[in-house]
Amino acid sequence: MRSSCFSLFEISSEGRMRFQLLVFLLMTASFCAISGQAMSYEDCCLSYNVVKHPKKLSRKIIHHRVQGTGGGCNLPAIVLTLKKSRIVCVDPEEKWLQMFLKKSRKWQKETRTRSKKLSDSKLSED
Repeated sequence: MRSSCFSLFEISSEGRMRFQLLVFLLMTASFCAISGQAMSYEDCCLSYNVVKHPKKLSRKIIHHRVQGTGGGCNLPAIVLTLKKSRIVCVDPEEKWLQMFLKKSRKWQKETRTRSKKLSDSKLSED
């Protein structure tokens, strides 16, 4: 016969299953949290690329995005996507980059204005 002290710590098979399930769920949740953090750092620039020939590089740019310092990225940068899917991280303070972005915004604004005029003229013809 067991002593009454140990009967307090006996766990039924149902209780053991619940405990195992709880441990499994906690481990899964912690793994998901860790892997989610690893994914968020994947797209961060950790340093700037030195650009020796900005004019050559600017001809190859197909897309750019701004990387802020929030969300795990510690370095403010402009992330350039070049032809052949090459990625380059550039200091936003670079003068050539500021000029490129200014021209890019102007070109995008002009393109939107032209396309709006075209769509308006097509609507008036109908």
